[in-house]
Amino acid sequence: MGELVEVTLEIDAELKIQAEEVGAENGLTLEEAIVLFAEETVRLGRFPFELDGLTSDIFENGHKQAQSSGTGDSNLYLEKLKRGLEQVRAGCGISKTMEELEAMEKDES
Repeated sequence: MGELVEVTLEIDAELKIQAEEVGAENGLTLEEAIVLFAEETVRLGRFPFELDGLTSDIFENGHKQAQSSGTGDSNLYLEKLKRGLEQVRAGCGISKTMEELEAMEKDES
């Protein structure tokens, strides 16, 4: 294994709790489960599940998350999800440092 890097992500609080419970039932922490997902994704050269069956759920959940965030701009959130999914399907990925992500966040404000 190479150098370890810290990854920061935001997910719904209830989803985190549920994922931790599922992980615990299988002897894994959430961090270990995420690393396992990444390793399996790399091993297979694709996600270890079908995206097409999830697309409508992802977009619908994104819409609900945007509404509950109070931003009121669920269409913008949905468009970001769609662009991200298109990039994943095209095999594109982006690597950013925490400083770069923070700078991007400031630019969006």
